Amino acid sequence: MADFSDFDRVIARERDSGDELLATHANQVRDRMLSLGYFVDEPVGTDGLAPNTVASVIGLLHDFGKVAPPFQQYIRGGLPDPKPIRLSYHARLGAYATAAALQALGVEEDTQLAGWAAVLRHHGQLPNLAGRTVDTLTAELDSDGSHAWARRQATMIDQTTTCRSEANELLERATNGRVSWGAFFEQLESGALPDRLGDTVSGMGRGWDPAPKRIPDGTYDKMVRYWSALTLADKSAAGQIGMEALEPEPLSIDSIDRYLEDQQEQSHRNTEVAVREAMQGDVDPTDEASLNALREAGRQRVRANAAAVADHDVGLLTLPTGLGKTFSGLTGAFELADRLQTDRDRDSPPPIIYALPYTSIIEQTREIFEDEEIFNADPLGPTFTVHHYLSETMTYLDTERGEDGAPLGNVDYRRAELLAESWRSGAVLTTFVQLFESLAGPTNSEGLKLPALHDAVIILDEPQTLPLRWWPTIRRLSRLLIDTFDARIISMTATQPTLFTQGGFDTYSLLSGEQSASDETARSGSQGGLEEYAYDAAARVTYDVHSSVDQWLPGEDAQPIGYSEAASDIVESALQGAGQSVVSVCNTIASGQTLATAVEAAFDSRDASVTHLGAVCKSALQSLDTGGESLPDPEAVATRALQQLGFTETDDDSWVATDMAPDAVVGTFSSRFRPLDRRVLIQMADRLTTADHPFVFVSTQAIEAGVDISFAHAYRDIAPMDSIVQTAGRCNRSFEWGSEAGEVTIWTLAPVSEADPDSDADELPSKYIYEPRVLSYVAELLVSHRDATSDGSITATTFEREAVPDYFDFVAEGEYFDAELCQLVDDAEAETLGFESLIDQSYETVDVLVAVTDADRRRLEALMDALATGDRGAGFDRLKEFNDLRVSVPVSSFDDALRAHPRVDGRPPSDPEGVRVLAHFGSEDRARYQLEDGGFIGTEEGVSGQFTYS
Repeated sequence: MADFSDFDRVIARERDSGDELLATHANQVRDRMLSLGYFVDEPVGTDGLAPNTVASVIGLLHDFGKVAPPFQQYIRGGLPDPKPIRLSYHARLGAYATAAALQALGVEEDTQLAGWAAVLRHHGQLPNLAGRTVDTLTAELDSDGSHAWARRQATMIDQTTTCRSEANELLERATNGRVSWGAFFEQLESGALPDRLGDTVSGMGRGWDPAPKRIPDGTYDKMVRYWSALTLADKSAAGQIGMEALEPEPLSIDSIDRYLEDQQEQSHRNTEVAVREAMQGDVDPTDEASLNALREAGRQRVRANAAAVADHDVGLLTLPTGLGKTFSGLTGAFELADRLQTDRDRDSPPPIIYALPYTSIIEQTREIFEDEEIFNADPLGPTFTVHHYLSETMTYLDTERGEDGAPLGNVDYRRAELLAESWRSGAVLTTFVQLFESLAGPTNSEGLKLPALHDAVIILDEPQTLPLRWWPTIRRLSRLLIDTFDARIISMTATQPTLFTQGGFDTYSLLSGEQSASDETARSGSQGGLEEYAYDAAARVTYDVHSSVDQWLPGEDAQPIGYSEAASDIVESALQGAGQSVVSVCNTIASGQTLATAVEAAFDSRDASVTHLGAVCKSALQSLDTGGESLPDPEAVATRALQQLGFTETDDDSWVATDMAPDAVVGTFSSRFRPLDRRVLIQMADRLTTADHPFVFVSTQAIEAGVDISFAHAYRDIAPMDSIVQTAGRCNRSFEWGSEAGEVTIWTLAPVSEADPDSDADELPSKYIYEPRVLSYVAELLVSHRDATSDGSITATTFEREAVPDYFDFVAEGEYFDAELCQLVDDAEAETLGFESLIDQSYETVDVLVAVTDADRRRLEALMDALATGDRGAGFDRLKEFNDLRVSVPVSSFDDALRAHPRVDGRPPSDPEGVRVLAHFGSEDRARYQLEDGGFIGTEEGVSGQFTYS
């Protein structure tokens, strides 16, 4: 055995400024864990031990294994050859020490297991607890000892004076003298400690067999909390990030107040008077000033009620589209955060986490935060973080920037990245995927953000879009947020699902609050007070149910509508008056492509010249992309494209057609477009919708949630009721065409193969996306309400306040839920849970960087050169900057086409290492990127590649 007698002290790591003692690091991590994890002194739970005591034990002992002489030799760069590398591992021995300490302190089994797992995996992903525990314990019984490094390390510690003394000091300090090194060493050597752990997860004695069902209730919750706090504390301490940098810097609600007051003043109305009139029922929704007063009335009601959510679990904000949910929800969140700051005795308000369904709709909400007239928040600064897989997620503490937005001077990029990924900002804008998948079997990096959720106010915008199979798990994870992290949730939507109202949660209406029927602002006989009145006063659309919907009913011989007939109806709507705007939402990319082609043909048959948005968009990109490091500005591209299309901007900021404009304009939209192009297309479409010119926009579901755009008429291929309402939210959004003047038609589109004999998509497009039993029930609801009216139309109030709740009651029966997924949480099967995703994973996807302009091609070539020549740091930085050029496509349907695409890192296609992102230069066979079609599509694309849901 090597001679370890020359160690005069035990260190955690060597630094340029001098060695860091292990005791110093342990103390620092303990202190950070207590602070960052918000562990308090009050005893909780049946074990009667305060969480801060448990957290102290975990923090002090997490690196206990570094006491081992082989680690001390390794950290000094002196391990002999052949290197016994596993003897330098430290997590396992630290986990044993933590378990022994917690047992001696008398904590219950769930807390012992949580502490054991937190230390065992503090450098990795949370495990399947029972299985990982058994594997670890069994390894120590390995006959040849090759996997029993914890016991071998313990023997070496016992034989080395300095290390033994340090180990004894750490154990006695962590347990207030209840555990000494000698006692711990004896428990480990005799097998008593492993036996107790094994019995907890197996109950079978030696020869353990993992039994996840034996895991005590609540273990997963504690494991997530302790592990995530330890991970952040350890990484931030090791990275020498000061505690002041980890304190969230809040935004202020005053910014919203000033902005909305200015809006009222521009309408020459006193805010207080206008709100009082609106709350008394004096509202004309076609008058913008009157409508703003109703929006402000709702916001003020939310403000008055928000603090009360601190005494409940979930605040419900249900408002029809166009009545200012975002501002009302943010106002409520700020008021609630202030109340929580006071109640929880925090130095600053807790963070506000704003979560949305899709990355494709985040930009609009992001603009509110970054708008100079509202928050003027810097997404790279300490007050605001944007986090999704396409964002540049960095938090620079030095807010001085150069002209290109880059920080000045030397910057530790890893530090900026860690701060951002840890959500150490006053406000975070993110996706449901980032939020809930970080709670469900998180990776090490995902776990960094979880301490920020403590006391947080979490806004879930459009939660009904969460996949039905995940609902039980979302409820379970929401309980974790509320009970373990003391967070509060605001569920915000136009169609409040039963996700929380039937999930055993204590809910509270942010609009009605505890008001009684005698409240002067409540409508007589109105169950929902202001909420109910808002729906009645602000009805924007009527719903028409096409006869093709009947084909979903048993015994009906109705047929789906063909693409030529559907296109004819759409064009007829677009040609009304001087010309109207129409959006048609399809369920698959293929059906959208087919319908758009049919619409162009229908215009041609009427001798109407037609131009596709994509063609002029591509031309504008090419002319404005000068080849600089920055990509073209989407607004500038949209403006140039509209001008090339023959439209001009008027003095009142509206757009009108000139003599050079075509008779009609058609556009397509889906998740297969680059994010840059999606923003350009939406900005172009937004200006064309009110140009009094025939305009048809054919989209997938990508347009449904959160896109602030308004059309005169909407068509929707049959879908769940909440999706139909989301489409309706893009129709007559601000009463541009009058009260209830928006028309929403629901129909059933035919299989694509009926219009395209070469297509293999021979099922109804809706069947590829949604459960047929759900659609049958939707059809039953639609037809029954249609047939109950004299003219066959359904009012918005009836549709959204009667039919939609009936639909959610049907969903709540639970046959579409995945109870096994939820059970993984209770069984602490974190690793298995981590493989699950909110996103449909029925097919593998790959990201492709798409070049459209010549400058794009040069950028991709430079990126590939940087990655291939070893300048990987610059290459990775550039890769992040190119997220606006990235498209995610299904591997299965592009298999042959993708083989012709090089990887940006130059590695072979099958290499599992490196950057598995492809480059598309526009010359590859069997795939193309066309702005005037469906974006990135294959020339031989199969059925699976025609799906989209974002």
